Amino acid sequence: MTVKNNSLVGISRVIKEAAETGQKNMTMDDPKIKEPEQLAEPKYSPGRKSTKNIKRINTSAQNRKMVNIRYKDNKGNVTRRSVEPYKIEGEDFWGYDPEKGGIRRFKIDNLKKVKGTDIDFSPKWDIKTAKVGVAGFIEKLSTENY
Repeated sequence: MTVKNNSLVGISRVIKEAAETGQKNMTMDDPKIKEPEQLAEPKYSPGRKSTKNIKRINTSAQNRKMVNIRYKDNKGNVTRRSVEPYKIEGEDFWGYDPEKGGIRRFKIDNLKKVKGTDIDFSPKWDIKTAKVGVAGFIEKLSTENY
């Protein structure tokens, strides 16, 4: 079997199918091979602790309450912050930090602790929460004005 065009998209599926059908030559132009933009985006699978943190962020965001976080940055420094939760996207949590005066991105896996507060905030932007599935996968984002 010969596969042209150095792409690995769908290669294992194509190899298996070619072996089953006895086909010896295939190209990346074959309609059975999906282009990268046709493939589903990979889903982020957070660990148990991260899943709990995502749920706490979602609950606070829906109730327009700030969250207190303990966060480990890429240099290993741990900081405590109070932020307005706005968006969870992939592996990132986006929140407005009033002390820094701007939006900040936090890696979900680097959130050491998340705790909801009773401090209300008025959203400056739309709030986008994530639906966490049974297996812990972030299934989709929903844009809602709470």
